[in-house]
Amino acid sequence: MLRYYSRFTLIAGAMVFALFYFSCGSNDPSHEAHVSVQIDDYTYQYLPGTKAEIPVVVSVSGKKSWSGPVKMVVRQGKEILTEATENISVGSDTEKSVIIPIVLPDSLGTYEMVAEIIQPSGAPFLSRRLIEIVKKLRKAEI
Repeated sequence: MLRYYSRFTLIAGAMVFALFYFSCGSNDPSHEAHVSVQIDDYTYQYLPGTKAEIPVVVSVSGKKSWSGPVKMVVRQGKEILTEATENISVGSDTEKSVIIPIVLPDSLGTYEMVAEIIQPSGAPFLSRRLIEIVKKLRKAEI
């Protein structure tokens, strides 16, 4: 009896695994692509009113390519002070860089720079950096 039960358990376990594996596999459109964005600039100080050219990398992991807008905003709290958008197309299982020109605020202070894309699932993906608008740039200390 124990031997029969063990075989049954193994077969049932294999069937459950196969059902789960194939139901979550390549036929599910939500698993076909994951898209992410990253601000690829680590400058944290800018002069007031600067037109900055911010490099952004969009990565796609999955079987489908992705194309759409990359939105860049500079905000203080929830208030969006400036924004820019660039369209980009990225092939499957690859990444692509795009430069987004954006005019920074005129007032001194600390701001949040945010790059945003919308994934195929409809969920947003964000990359964030804190930046400072200063009167005079400080030299980097190494």
